[in-house]
Amino acid sequence: MTAVRESNQGLAAKFNPCLLCAYQVDCDDIVDLSSDAARRVEGVDYDEIAAPWLKIFLAGDEPPQWALYRKLRGRGVAGVKVPSFAPGSSEDDKNLVLWRWGRDLPHRVEAFDPSGRLPQNQLSWD
Repeated sequence: MTAVRESNQGLAAKFNPCLLCAYQVDCDDIVDLSSDAARRVEGVDYDEIAAPWLKIFLAGDEPPQWALYRKLRGRGVAGVKVPSFAPGSSEDDKNLVLWRWGRDLPHRVEAFDPSGRLPQNQLSWD
């Protein structure tokens, strides 16, 4: 349900059309920011990841998440595990945010599609 809450963000009373799929992820260099203890280890404040980034951006300012991204990317980090802030999320809901991924190790991400039902090229998405 985390994926559904994230895709909708509480912006509509009805579920907007979208395509949800599962991924197989084999990715190194992930920093866990999903708990207070993990954030303390990384020196990250909760407010840095919880800030309403879109609202801040639309106001013409830089969201704190962007500076955090630059800092972590500079250390070779490929992504972060963070709590979900979507409306209705619980403490157990987490997100994996990646900025380095591809088809090859050490940052492999592939759609899980054993039945071959996902579109196979960009033309299928139009």
